[in-house]
Amino acid sequence: MYFCKIVLQLRHKYSVTKLNKQTASLNKIFERWSGEKAGRISTLPSSGSYREYYRITSKNKIAMGVFNADKKENIAFLAFTKHFFNKGLNVPEIYDEDLENNVYLIQDLGDTTLFSYSPHPTPSPPESEKRGIGETEQRGRQVTDSPIRPF
Repeated sequence: MYFCKIVLQLRHKYSVTKLNKQTASLNKIFERWSGEKAGRISTLPSSGSYREYYRITSKNKIAMGVFNADKKENIAFLAFTKHFFNKGLNVPEIYDEDLENNVYLIQDLGDTTLFSYSPHPTPSPPESEKRGIGETEQRGRQVTDSPIRPF
């Protein structure tokens, strides 16, 4: 029991330290971009990736802070986003970045996500079940195509 308590304390300390480092890095680039101190940093729910999103606000500015430990993915994401932004597509503008600390600052486009536009489809049956359904339908067609025999 004592060992579990120590592990939980260490895990909490690690996650708080990690969060403090991320928010410190995000604060730094937010101040560099906006010229203002961040008044509030809110953690946003994850949405299908390993990226961690934060809404950062000050008296006159708002931005999204992003943390992702995968440096190669950050480089690719930033390159694609800059390219699409320059082509006039509706992607967030990149305000600032600190790739050494795996954080960047992007334009806040609001709370609507791509997932909220999807019709939330129901999962389809596994392939093995699909084959079984297809075979049953085929057999059903064969039965109905054959002449009906009287009893």
